[in-house]
Amino acid sequence: MGTVNTDSHNRRNAFTLIELLVVLAILAVLIGLLLPAVQAAREASRRLHCSNNLRNIGLAMHHYAVTREYFPAGQLAYRIGTGFKTVAWSVHFLDYLDQSPISLSKDPVGDSSVDAPDSRLYVLAPLASQYNHKATTTTIPTYLCPSSARRHPSRGSDQRIVDLNGNNMYDPLTGEGMAAIDYAGISGATPNASRFLNSITGLVYDDNNGVLLNVSTGGGKTVTIAEITDGLSHTLLVGELSGRGVLGTDFRGVWAAGQNCITIPRNAFGVPHINPSATSPTFDAWPTTANASLFSDHTSGVNGLLCDGSTRFISDMISLSAFVAMGSRSGGEVPLAP
Repeated sequence: MGTVNTDSHNRRNAFTLIELLVVLAILAVLIGLLLPAVQAAREASRRLHCSNNLRNIGLAMHHYAVTREYFPAGQLAYRIGTGFKTVAWSVHFLDYLDQSPISLSKDPVGDSSVDAPDSRLYVLAPLASQYNHKATTTTIPTYLCPSSARRHPSRGSDQRIVDLNGNNMYDPLTGEGMAAIDYAGISGATPNASRFLNSITGLVYDDNNGVLLNVSTGGGKTVTIAEITDGLSHTLLVGELSGRGVLGTDFRGVWAAGQNCITIPRNAFGVPHINPSATSPTFDAWPTTANASLFSDHTSGVNGLLCDGSTRFISDMISLSAFVAMGSRSGGEVPLAP
């Protein structure tokens, strides 16, 4: 009776070390080929999410504008004694972003070192006070870009200093970070005679030539839809400003604060176009404390919201004249806008 040589059979069905190494090498090559595609797909998804955030902001802002017949102020200053308290464009239409518990209140404030009874934003109390703690520490997901390298919702620390994304901003009475925003309102094209002239008229841009303007309760004006004569689809309303890490000295990057508006492209202080990876010439050179140019962690540009509620991806390679033209509401430079 014959016998089966099991040792020989097992040897024929097992992988040799060389075969195993070859298989592993092939798998490594396949992973190396697929990984960039996976990363690109993830970033495309994040960029789309960011664009949808801006669409939701645009829809909410249009509800506000239709109801009141004007766009919100970019920075609204309430006179308090001999000074002012400012609130941002991003606080005026929270009802339309399903954030109705947070609203502006001009009710008298007693002891601002104690908690407020609700999450309203009290304009008569300091922003960084216990009275406004519930409001200023409330994260609003629509205001956060998922691609931001600093996408922690409050980005706080133990210093009372903030960059444009809320990094290193905190509530001094609680030690908690204030909730951030990755988007900035556009108050116009920069009125700078030595650098930025209207490409059609050759004249210097007037102050407050955009849509989200700085307004005080005692003066100034907001903008109506009819005043945007360049066309709603040609005028920039909100743009991305997320991820840059140079520190400034104000509240930019906190959604509840009043310093969330910029002119374009004024404060690009030596940064090539919008993102530092671009190779085109720089727009301008300003001190790093004026760190207020559009910026994102997306590849090759930023998302922008136009006044008609649509979004557009603004390339790093956009021309300076077109970029400036997008900031003004009535400059007549429509043919130059992309």
